[in-house]
Amino acid sequence: RRWVVDLVLDDAGYRAGEDIIDKVVVEPSCGDGALLEAIAERLASEAVANGRPWADLAGCVVAYDLDAEAVAHSIAAAGAALTARGGDDRTARAIASGWVRNGDFILDCHTRCDFVVGNPPYVRATDLPRAQREAYRDTLESFSMGCDVYSAFYDHGLDILRPGGRLCYIC
Repeated sequence: RRWVVDLVLDDAGYRAGEDIIDKVVVEPSCGDGALLEAIAERLASEAVANGRPWADLAGCVVAYDLDAEAVAHSIAAAGAALTARGGDDRTARAIASGWVRNGDFILDCHTRCDFVVGNPPYVRATDLPRAQREAYRDTLESFSMGCDVYSAFYDHGLDILRPGGRLCYIC
């Protein structure tokens, strides 16, 4: 729901007008793009208000999802939000495509960031393929073969934050 998305972003301090264009936000499990859409809106609002070029938005967001269909949906949602705020379709799509990766946040994300926001999966590790559980365990000291995956998202999210960074998850 949109009010939940806005609450997460507001609680994290991710608001237009607070120099978010000069910061990096990571969304570890972007799903249908609800958070990315709101992030794109806030970035576009700040760019327009400050006369910043659309190209400045390119490195502001890093998002992941394991599901290729979710990645496509997220790119479309973020691109539409940028277009709705004055970006041309081609540029908006290119920016959004650069933000979203079809990959595993725990294993693939090494981006230092100012914000980590999202809705981590609440799945028992025992429900993951064994190779994925082992890779998580090898990557994160806190991850055990029987814990819930959200704990890995918290651990890794905190690891990639810059000093003073903020993590805010839906729980």
